[in-house]
Amino acid sequence: MKPANNADDFSPLGEYDGLALAVHRSLSSFELADLLGHKGQPWMAHLEDFRRQGGEEAPGVRDGLAWRFYLALDDGKPVANVCTWEGGGAGLLGHVFTRASHRRRGIARALFGALLADCGGRGVRCLQLNVEPDSHQEAFYGKMGFRSVPGLAGAMVWGTVPPSCGEAHRWRVRGFEWGDWPRLNLFCLPPQAPAGFAWRGLGMDRPGSLEHPLLAKLFAPSWDVARHRIAVLDGGPLATGLPCGVASLMPGEGPGVEIFDLIVAPSVGTMAALSLAKAVLPVALDRVRWEVSPEMGLPVSAAQLGFRRPERSRRDGTGSADA
Repeated sequence: MKPANNADDFSPLGEYDGLALAVHRSLSSFELADLLGHKGQPWMAHLEDFRRQGGEEAPGVRDGLAWRFYLALDDGKPVANVCTWEGGGAGLLGHVFTRASHRRRGIARALFGALLADCGGRGVRCLQLNVEPDSHQEAFYGKMGFRSVPGLAGAMVWGTVPPSCGEAHRWRVRGFEWGDWPRLNLFCLPPQAPAGFAWRGLGMDRPGSLEHPLLAKLFAPSWDVARHRIAVLDGGPLATGLPCGVASLMPGEGPGVEIFDLIVAPSVGTMAALSLAKAVLPVALDRVRWEVSPEMGLPVSAAQLGFRRPERSRRDGTGSADA
């Protein structure tokens, strides 16, 4: 692999055991397949989509989300990799891989050391990864400075998680962009996740990482982009804290059925929650489903949004709501 012509696309990070350490902001389809061909869907679909669509704002950037490949190179050929996706001072870390021919040489440790030093120097405050619980990989990440997320086996974070919400009285609602992914992911992890957390449109009934649920939804073969809406509620400046809330409308089971979700921090008031919900809800709610429970402590009711509880739900006490 040769360094890209654009200096912003390739940055050397030093050497280790005769290998060059570097960070790349973009890779070709061939290089991705050669290095990460063992990855399954939806990760490969996401990587290829990002490779094709990214780069208009800056090398390796799409909608505010920056992609970086940290590589160990042996005579120009990548033999180890760690990937980060960063936005708003936070990041997701994954695709950790060392070729069998180069394992047990401490390369991953050296690569992580270079990565964390680079992230710290650029102002990245927090990274999150997911790993098999009680595995040797989890022990390795612990030695690298990552700590386990309480109450969520296999989830680990490095650095300082930003405050769960900024100044709620300065809220603003806007459409989701890829750059929101790392901060929104942290918002959905314990202990930041609001009480009664559930994002049913993504198949999540408890706090957890958005890495797989979001990619699996957005890159499903049957996914209809025209039928999804995601809105984010920010409190205060964009890059100073985690989102205050998120609302979504996603395809559900059955023709034309849509699933509505509303998740907000405890500090969010009625007006902000109403604005967030209305950013994704259609005018006609006849095919929209919303499962809400008192544990969520939402500042708005189903009736305020135009929903009514079905007769069955009123009889059995469930929290489902229809238009």
